[in-house]
Amino acid sequence: FGLKADGTLWAWGENTRGQLGLNDQGNPTRRSSPTQISGTTWTRVASGMNCSAAVKTDGTLWMWGRNDSGNSGVLGQNNLTNYSSPVQVGTETTWGITEARFGLGSRNMSNIKTDGTLWSWGYSDYGESGQNNRTKYSSPRQVGTDTSWASISVAYMSCTAIKTNGTLWAWGRGRYGELPFNIGSPSGNRSSPTQIGTDTTWSFVSQGNGFGSAIKTDGTLWMWGAGNEGRLGQNNETQRSSPIQIPGTTWSNVCATAQNMQALKTDGTFWVWGHAGSGRLGLNAPGAAHISSPTQIPGTWQFIGSSGNTGSAIK
Repeated sequence: FGLKADGTLWAWGENTRGQLGLNDQGNPTRRSSPTQISGTTWTRVASGMNCSAAVKTDGTLWMWGRNDSGNSGVLGQNNLTNYSSPVQVGTETTWGITEARFGLGSRNMSNIKTDGTLWSWGYSDYGESGQNNRTKYSSPRQVGTDTSWASISVAYMSCTAIKTNGTLWAWGRGRYGELPFNIGSPSGNRSSPTQIGTDTTWSFVSQGNGFGSAIKTDGTLWMWGAGNEGRLGQNNETQRSSPIQIPGTTWSNVCATAQNMQALKTDGTFWVWGHAGSGRLGLNAPGAAHISSPTQIPGTWQFIGSSGNTGSAIK
């Protein structure tokens, strides 16, 4: 997906379940070039497992794509019907519209509203919905009663979030240390938000498939979880069940993909590491198996994004 400055939303790629939002459920066709989705006030978009979500400038939330039992009602329509064009979730105009407040995982969705409350729904076999159970919900459900949620990142079966006091929280699957409670085993699963350590200086978080990352207010970058393919940037493949620092104090943004990492520094430099197969790191080295420490992509960049094992960025 791509958003233009005029608020138009564009889609391309796979479309087996109508996840491109182009209203072609009866004849879902792949698009190999950007095709416009109806509307002109879009401000944020995300993709999951054959499902998609976006918010408009008026604070409304819209979803489309796969919604059947395999995706556990992730579209938030209180049903299991698939939709090939955007459908509004409820009638609220208070959904968070910034990158930090908006998260779609593989089959579960979360959003922080303007009042600081956190809402989740969809797949929850590992407690991803944060309801202290493993029940699947096909419409939004509030996570606890807290009104101090500031940002969230949702990935494959796990979630991490930051509160306004700078504390870091996680829940869902913890099999590979992606919930960094220094456990790193199946017993590490959590079905409700659990605080990570005692630090109050966390500012940005991005969760990947089996691993996570976060930036502190001092510009330091920290990683945890599965270390295979070098995705933790430590020049090894060691699994970590508690945060470990990446060198540097000028990190400004991170984007965890399925098996690798993208990150920006305050000087606009773009860095990548992790699984390098099929050219997914953008290093013009298609034969490389993996890169286990941050490696720079030339140029000056301002925004990074990902979908599955592909990366994208804006200069």
